[in-house]
Amino acid sequence: MDVARSYRAAGNIWRNQEKLVEDASDEVWIDQMYEIDRLEGQYRAYQDQIIHHLKQAVKDGIVASE
Repeated sequence: MDVARSYRAAGNIWRNQEKLVEDASDEVWIDQMYEIDRLEGQYRAYQDQIIHHLKQAVKDGIVASE
């Protein structure tokens, strides 16, 4: 599933970016926080898409609910 792969990739990029910023100077840190915020938004959007697809699959009877 492309969305799941994109979700994992976005999460990895977001976490890696956070690690890089931890050791940066204040000016670099501020600039990079905007990028981290954007990456987190992308990660959350993929997460929302996955949840939507799962809910739709359950509704359509494709995935058995317990």
